[in-house]
Amino acid sequence: MDQFMASTSRFLMPFYNFPINSLDFFQFFAILENTSNPKAMKSHPNELFFYYNPVQSGEKQARAYARSVSKNINEINLQKQRLTTTTWRSILDKLNLRAKDLLNRSHPDYQSRIAGKSWDDESWLYILANSPHLIKAPIAIKRGKAVLCTTPLEVLKLR
Repeated sequence: MDQFMASTSRFLMPFYNFPINSLDFFQFFAILENTSNPKAMKSHPNELFFYYNPVQSGEKQARAYARSVSKNINEINLQKQRLTTTTWRSILDKLNLRAKDLLNRSHPDYQSRIAGKSWDDESWLYILANSPHLIKAPIAIKRGKAVLCTTPLEVLKLR
């Protein structure tokens, strides 16, 4: 065990500015585990997450209203940043909606590739993750509460 501790300390020392000894070895790995866990990451208590597609109608107005709700806005452009199925599941839980409820059913891609087929829950999440251009409206989340901004004023519910 002492040999393992010594080799681990030499390996980790360049990356962390504190020495690892037998007393804080397990504390170190607890810290390391918490920083790699997204749920453990801290954010500002008033931070608003705004997920949007820049080509959506009403998106600019909803973003302007979002700025009036919070000074700390984390804007996520769904065309540039892909979300995982796990992230989509978390968003859906906060919205208390199903994946297909977020999709624009009149979009030509929805009509040609998705409509008329039966999909399980995982498949719907995969569709959200890989076709974010089908999202019908921006999504705003603040303090664990989420709204689908079908109208720009919906974001004001997060005040």
